[in-house]
Amino acid sequence: MKEIVKALVISVDGRAEVKTIKQDLDTLQDLVHGNLEFVSLDYGHLYCNEDGYALGLSPNAKADALAKLAGWFPIPGDYLKGTIVFLGTDYAEGNEDDVPDQILEL
Repeated sequence: MKEIVKALVISVDGRAEVKTIKQDLDTLQDLVHGNLEFVSLDYGHLYCNEDGYALGLSPNAKADALAKLAGWFPIPGDYLKGTIVFLGTDYAEGNEDDVPDQILEL
């Protein structure tokens, strides 16, 4: 298991950064500012704040568009809110992995 992974973090202001992070719950919750919601994509997955709507977090248009290009099919009217963290999946181990190149290329 990798202890450190490369993540793409997109803020609501559209700023996108590739960050090296610890793959643990506390780090991910700090990045999204709350409880995690897991969203599966064709290439890896993302985490957002599961309470984004209830907390009134701002929409994240850049992350929303990227997630849709990467295979997210939300229910009509649904969109991503707050800071979004894109990661890869190590299917053999069932752990986080570096954000896939396919995501970064999009």
